[in-house]
Order: sequence, then C-alpha cells, then structure tokens
Amino acid sequence: MSSDPNASDPYRTPMPPSSSRTSVWLYLGVGCLLMLFVCCGGGGIAMYLLGKRTFIPTQDPAEVAQKSREIADFDVPQGFKPEVAISMNNPFSGDAFMTMVAYQAPKRDGGIFLMSAGKAMGDITEFRQQMDVQMHAQGRQAKQLRVLETRDVELEIRGEPATFQIQKAEDRQNKQKYVQVEGTFQGKQGTAMIVAQLKADDFSEEDAEKLVRSIK
Repeated sequence: MSSDPNASDPYRTPMPPSSSRTSVWLYLGVGCLLMLFVCCGGGGIAMYLLGKRTFIPTQDPAEVAQKSREIADFDVPQGFKPEVAISMNNPFSGDAFMTMVAYQAPKRDGGIFLMSAGKAMGDITEFRQQMDVQMHAQGRQAKQLRVLETRDVELEIRGEPATFQIQKAEDRQNKQKYVQVEGTFQGKQGTAMIVAQLKADDFSEEDAEKLVRSIK
C-alpha cells in the first residue's frame, strides 16, 4: 500500500496524448483529408460532414447505457445514471475506433468513466489523458483528486489478466474524501479502461472492489 504524499501526481490537468503512433497517424490522416477537401473546393461543407460522422455524442440515457454495454458489462452502483457517450468513428466507413461513456454520481459528486479504443491507444497514462480530453470537450471529466493510498486488485477478464488500482483520495479544493478505481482490461471491443470516483461518505473500498469484480 502506497501513501507517499510526495509521489508524482498522475491526476494533474490532462494534456493531449503525444506518444501513440497509431492515434497520431490516424488524426494526421483525417487532418490531411480535411485539408484536401478544402483545397478542392469542399470547404466548410466537407469539414462539417466529416466532423459529424467522426464525433458522435449522445446524452440519451438509453443510448449511453447501450454504448456502455458495448464496452463491458458491470454492476452500476446505486444512484449513478448514464450521462453522456461519445463515439469517435472512421469518417468513411462509420466504424467506431473509440468509445467513451460517463455515468453521473448523485449530486455530481464523482462519476464512472469507461473508454474503449481497441489498439488505437498506448499505455494507461495516455489512455487516461485521451479520455479526459474528450470528456472535457463535452463539459464532463473526472475530478482531479489527490491520491492518498493505493492497493491493487488482480483479476482475469475475458481470458486476459487485468490490474485495478483502488485508491483512497481527496478533492484538492474541498478535501472531500473519495474511493477511486482505475484500471485497464479486455473489453468486448478490445482494450478498455474504467475510472470510478465514489464519494467515501456513500461508498467503501469494498464497494469499489465489488464494482471491478462485476466487470464482464
């Protein structure tokens, strides 16, 4: 169990990822195609149509829940509600290469965030950064908590090993205590990540572990 308050903080303000070759080339490719359309006279219409096919957000609870099930099945804690889902699609085939989902905690005190990106993303730090960037664009992102203690939970999901960190944490501003969960695992569409922030007044570490053990 780690409790070093001077340890480097992985929850600083997120910056866009820079090391994943796959995602970099993908975005560069889309950017070049947009420029090609502009130069050939498509202009704003082409950019609008490609953007509309590439980034597809929804706040319909049923659709958000469906997107969540497409990533993984898990037991949603009592009081959490589907809030927003974002699909990032191939603008030409329409196939999703990245999906993000957010559940809102009661009174917005925390949340659960899911992300699936297949092989499009690199390590867990970059995965978390991309999730925060896209959720922030929709006006929703994980709280920037200060981690106080951490323990690992080792599981096997869909035949692959998975490690989850269960952390005691606190809000930097109001000192509200949270139980935070973070980890990557094999989802239905490829590599997936979950970040859960549960208010310690309402949820325990045992509740957090129950959450990760329910993932299928």
